[in-house]
Amino acid sequence: MVSSVVPRSKLIESIRSCKEGVEAKKLHDQVLASGFSQVRFFGNLLIHMYGRLGELVQARSIFDSIRDPCVYSWGSITSAYISNGQLQEARKIFARAPLKNLVSWTSMVQGNARHGDMEEAKRLFERMPEWDIVLWGVMLAGYAQRGYMDQAEFFFEEMPERNSVAWNIMVAGYAQNDLLEKAKALFDRMPEWDVVSCSTMLQVFAENGQFVEAKRTFDSSPERNVFSWTEMLGALANQGKVDEAQEVFDRMPQWNVVTLNSMLAANAQNGYLDQAKAMFDRMQERTAVSWNSMITAYGQNGCIDMARETFDNLPGRNDASWSGLIAAFAQNGLLDEANRVFERMPQWTSIAWNAIAAGTAQNGRVEAAMDLFGKMAGKNSVSWNSMIAGNAHNGQLEQAKSMFDKMPQRTMLSWNSMVAGFAHFGQGREALELFHAMALEGIKQDEIAFVNVLVACSRIGCVDRGWQYFESITRDHGLNLTADHCGCMVDVLARAGKLEDAEEMLGKMPRTRSEGAWGSLLGACRTHWDLSTASRAAQEFAWLKPERAFSYIMLANVCSSESKGGRGFA
Repeated sequence: MVSSVVPRSKLIESIRSCKEGVEAKKLHDQVLASGFSQVRFFGNLLIHMYGRLGELVQARSIFDSIRDPCVYSWGSITSAYISNGQLQEARKIFARAPLKNLVSWTSMVQGNARHGDMEEAKRLFERMPEWDIVLWGVMLAGYAQRGYMDQAEFFFEEMPERNSVAWNIMVAGYAQNDLLEKAKALFDRMPEWDVVSCSTMLQVFAENGQFVEAKRTFDSSPERNVFSWTEMLGALANQGKVDEAQEVFDRMPQWNVVTLNSMLAANAQNGYLDQAKAMFDRMQERTAVSWNSMITAYGQNGCIDMARETFDNLPGRNDASWSGLIAAFAQNGLLDEANRVFERMPQWTSIAWNAIAAGTAQNGRVEAAMDLFGKMAGKNSVSWNSMIAGNAHNGQLEQAKSMFDKMPQRTMLSWNSMVAGFAHFGQGREALELFHAMALEGIKQDEIAFVNVLVACSRIGCVDRGWQYFESITRDHGLNLTADHCGCMVDVLARAGKLEDAEEMLGKMPRTRSEGAWGSLLGACRTHWDLSTASRAAQEFAWLKPERAFSYIMLANVCSSESKGGRGFA
């Protein structure tokens, strides 16, 4: 009896859930043995199954064996070809089909959109007898994913109704095409936020340094997934807020290897080596990212032997592993060791070339670094930026500017490196001009750019302009005010003799991150003969850095200057 072979319902369920070719063949045999091979319903199921598994020959054979294909048969074989990238075959089948339902039309529109042929997708869309919200979403996604946001906007505004998918496609489209203000404006217009929209904007805000907005979005999200938790953790870590990142990590309902790697990197990048090592040791699953983070952390903290040991124990080294060890040696002045690691590499990739060239430049061997740059087969923006930064850092500003001008495509790092080079080597006017050129080029200045321009103001004594830049960081650019910004502004004020204003600003800074600023104030007290302020500054610096005698030496120098100047003490 037919029904005694395999229960019909179980066979249907098995065909729909089949994920392997061997299992598919067995199920096909069971259909034949059960006597269902002439049942069109089962033929359609098998076409769909084989299409899902990429077995197009089998799918087409079954379709051709169906005596009277129905609209679902034609739709199933069309979808099979489209889902496997066979758009031309799908077009032939679609053209032959005597009947077409909404699924068939949608498959063809989606297939053309997926292959970048939006003109054909639009032509099919306009020929359709009816549209549903899924099809509108297909057109939106097709335009947005290829950067055609004007067309996406037109379709979005024309939609008779919009669901959360449509809103999220548009928000993500704006974000992916760097139209951040439009993404934010549409996000604020959404009738209701969901986890997808919040996660998208959280990533946008975090990647663009808008930490306050990122935090607001995270707190307002109706629900949070692993992605949003991890993105928030990373945003805090990038701001140096490791303790807050740890709090987020501890509150997470579940972790995955990406989350663990993010927290590991947060500790490693911010100098919390013991915490990073403890987390690494506890990880049950380690990826290359985990190992590479530890190699980088050891290198940045001068633990060369541990960096080498971690590299030696790494089960599967990749380009980042080799480059991390090269950078670890180079950062600690062991350029010969770095070169030996480079020579040992099985293959020199662009990552490795960039690491050795950057390390050579960091150690002051700019000409040797330029020779390496000249030998690189595939230079990318990292290569150019390494050389610009290396030249600028070593005072070779003319050569750095020449490379900057020749660079095929400048990045934020390119601009920041040049502004920093001019600022730190006494060419403050040139730094300010380049900073303004950034804005004219449409480059969105980040926190580092404002640190550099404040350093430039400090060097040339532009107090008023310094204040303008300082106040615009949060007011006009929506960036976070950091301890580095405050420290630079203290230096601007102190060098200009506005010691009272500088001390007032210091009082607003986090005490544990203000030693550099107190040092700047103390140095300025000598220049401006202010023993009273110098005494307080020395006391604060000594509290922050009790192991250093700097504060007492500087205070003695201030006293000496006062005495030589013949000035009385109040």
